[in-house]
Amino acid sequence: APKRRAPWGGGARDDLTGPVYGYFDAWNRRAIDEALMCCSPDVRYEDTLFPGEFSGREALRAHLVKCEEALPAGLRFVIDEAAASGEMVGTRWHCELEDGTPLPMTRGASMYRVRDGVIVEGFDVPEPTLKSGELTLGFLS
Repeated sequence: APKRRAPWGGGARDDLTGPVYGYFDAWNRRAIDEALMCCSPDVRYEDTLFPGEFSGREALRAHLVKCEEALPAGLRFVIDEAAASGEMVGTRWHCELEDGTPLPMTRGASMYRVRDGVIVEGFDVPEPTLKSGELTLGFLS
């Protein structure tokens, strides 16, 4: 059996990765106010599944509430890897159910800019549901 991990993925938390792990941990508990406290009041957040950018905590709150209402209650994001340099934190993650069952087509990568102990920018790139590689290459050629 695979070794069980903490919902936020385990691993060391340092000053730079701490707000990112905290954000994931709060989201996994659906503690949206706590997740938002990991972000600056004027956070800029882009989830590439959606058009545009969420600017400020209230816009991000609306996005998180929409996701909370649409996703299964037991779904959680697990950080598989995190790397930090300068102000940037990169993560590779996947989604799973509370019992540890990974869900198909729910991997992704995110980049965060952290300043003064809070996330000031986030950029999520979830795995696409439809794999359009060949179509995209044909379109670009």
